[in-house]
Amino acid sequence: MKSYGLPIPRDKFSAVYDYLFKNKLLRTDLKIISRGNMRILPVIQKVNLDQQTTEIFDFTTSLDNSINRILNEKSGNANKENGKKTRWYRIGKCIILKNWSNTDDEKSAANKLVKNCKVTSVYAESGKITGEKRKPSVQLIAGNGGEMQYMENGVKYLFDPEKVMISKGNLKERNFLSGIGIKPDNVLDMFSGIGYFSLPVAKYMNPETLTCIDVNERALYYLKKAVKLNGITSKIYIYNEDCRCFHGKVRYDLILMGNFKSYFYLPQALRNAREGSRLILHIITPTEKIVTINYLIVERINKFGYRGTIENTHKVKSFSPHVWHISVTVLILQTPL
Repeated sequence: MKSYGLPIPRDKFSAVYDYLFKNKLLRTDLKIISRGNMRILPVIQKVNLDQQTTEIFDFTTSLDNSINRILNEKSGNANKENGKKTRWYRIGKCIILKNWSNTDDEKSAANKLVKNCKVTSVYAESGKITGEKRKPSVQLIAGNGGEMQYMENGVKYLFDPEKVMISKGNLKERNFLSGIGIKPDNVLDMFSGIGYFSLPVAKYMNPETLTCIDVNERALYYLKKAVKLNGITSKIYIYNEDCRCFHGKVRYDLILMGNFKSYFYLPQALRNAREGSRLILHIITPTEKIVTINYLIVERINKFGYRGTIENTHKVKSFSPHVWHISVTVLILQTPL
């Protein structure tokens, strides 16, 4: 289908996509075109943005429409209340469904998704992520299942939806990390998982060393395979242990703390930091406490004899009504004498 399209370099994709979506200029019924380092976004009208101008391109229809249509027809979504409708998100060639009732009609819908929508597997969420190893509660309801690969912002990830958690909603944050404008020599990821944050850092910052820690041995298995798959040239050190027990042989320039309890892990991060290190914390906080979280972090750092300043605080995404997932970047100015 021919439509206006806006060519955007890959490194500016996330910001431009967000702008177009918020201003209702994006056509969500058409599929984004990838051409080398460029992404062509379908738009509803002529747009001049960031020295890029719209042209006419031949787009294909987005699979999102087909997926929604099948769910409406087969699972009765059109007749359900908004809070009870079956919702979905897609990662690579798998679809994960929410609000799944496991009726015969819904099973039929899942099988049709595999047959018609270029996916290999359909899963249903059956509960919440549990335990320190962050084990997902999902079950395969159609297709082959097992290990799969997907690409995001030029980085290839490996995972099995039934065995490891995947953070699909953090794309904007992963782009933020690769564009913060520093060149760290040594990076520590205290909660690496399958490499949500450490893989893009390794690929686009190219540090000399990257140290990844996680208690989930299965997640690290996929991380090791993804390191080879992405051709990472940094020296990679991977440890299957609790980060509270880790003492690095070097001080790290960048310390990633992709755990919602990262505030409580500050002592372990600080003992691996040096003057000039940056710590990136991920925190869940209600709206009314966003203003005070920076003060609490700096106060806690001071208690351990360090001095730091907040370089950046931003919302990553909504976690629940009036509760936010935020990212805080701390620059360490002074370590204990």
